[in-house]
Amino acid sequence: AVVSTQSGHYGRGDNIDSLTELKDKLISAQHAQTKALKQRHTDVMKRWDKLIAESEARRKKLLAARDHFSDLEKSLSQFASLASQFNGWYENAEEDLSEIVFTTSVDECHRLRDDHTNFVESLSKKREEFKELEEVDAIIRSYHVHVNPYTWFTMDTLEDGWQCLLRSVKERDLDIDRELKRQKQNDDLRQAYAKQGNN
Repeated sequence: AVVSTQSGHYGRGDNIDSLTELKDKLISAQHAQTKALKQRHTDVMKRWDKLIAESEARRKKLLAARDHFSDLEKSLSQFASLASQFNGWYENAEEDLSEIVFTTSVDECHRLRDDHTNFVESLSKKREEFKELEEVDAIIRSYHVHVNPYTWFTMDTLEDGWQCLLRSVKERDLDIDRELKRQKQNDDLRQAYAKQGNN
């Protein structure tokens, strides 16, 4: 029987050892077919060693395949987790950016501008997270896998979301500019009315 050693390699079992011992005893007893026994034993050992070599090669191939799919599994799971986190942030950001820009004073408008500026500055960090997604996606594609069973998100859908967010940022920037202009005009009108009232 084939015996697996602790290191995972295969060795000769008791049956083969017994066969060798029997062969040696027969030869020592000067058996009439000593030459044939030696040749037969040699042939059996060669076939056995060939079987062991093939079994070991097969074992290594299976282990390599297991590691291959284990690494792929980790990448698929990692992408799904990162994509979910990114999409959660994206949806909240889009909701904030879509809020109507309306203020009651220039100061309030300036505070809105400051908040928007801080958000825009935070996008550089999110862009780094997006790059991490791209890197994991590249690993997955290197396995020639095009469908992730853990998520429906793809880099295309996430990229579309990112570009949509950038457009929303520009639109809100313009909305704040218009609102600031409106509030300044209101301030000018209030001051003009105040002067007329004092006259």
